Amino acid sequence: MIFFPSTRLPSPALNALVMAAVYFAAGRLALMLAIPPGYATAVWPAAGLALAGVLWRGPSVMPGILAGSFLVNIGTSLDSTNAWTILRSTLLAISVGGGAAWQANVGARLVRRYVGFPNSLAELPDVIRFLLLGGPVSCLVSASWGVLSLWSGGILAAENTLFNWFTWWVGDTIGAMIFAPLALIWLTGPRQGSARRRMALSLPLGVTFALAVALFIFASAADQNRILAEFRRRTEVLTHELQKD
Repeated sequence: MIFFPSTRLPSPALNALVMAAVYFAAGRLALMLAIPPGYATAVWPAAGLALAGVLWRGPSVMPGILAGSFLVNIGTSLDSTNAWTILRSTLLAISVGGGAAWQANVGARLVRRYVGFPNSLAELPDVIRFLLLGGPVSCLVSASWGVLSLWSGGILAAENTLFNWFTWWVGDTIGAMIFAPLALIWLTGPRQGSARRRMALSLPLGVTFALAVALFIFASAADQNRILAEFRRRTEVLTHELQKD
């Protein structure tokens, strides 16, 4: 948040550079919750920060979103087996990054048209429209484009596309609904809100994020325990059959 002061950054290039750094940092942290092949996560805060960035600084941050997403994905999914796999990994990372930038731009356009920006979000209808348009509606873009890119690139099997699409969409939606308003709360100038009001609005969003992460970790641990128990059961059955022979 501290990277976006209330005064205007001096150039579009610096806007994009700062956005790339913020997106990359948020993406690397979120990848700890990723599912194979490493593109979709249960919570993706970078989607919300990207939306807030486009709302706050305009389209000049979109190259930074693409660059930040590219660096996150190429760092975790680069296949260096040969020249073709390197090229495929690079093109896929660029494609996924383009989807992320496109999504933030779509979300910002929808919010500006149907909610208005700047907006203090003091009225409940404005809050609902902001969350719906910036969250589940606009987040259809990156999930759909990203999964299509992975499937067409041979990274994702057809039978896994729906699960990965849903996880991708949910992760972006949660990230946008929590971190876009959270970022904008702290980016708002002092004339539009006191520190106490910011804290009052930030606390429930922070708690919601913590609960979402805790729920995901709990569900993942339970699933891992289930897989381990099934593996042990099958091992015991196989061992018993071998002993009988």
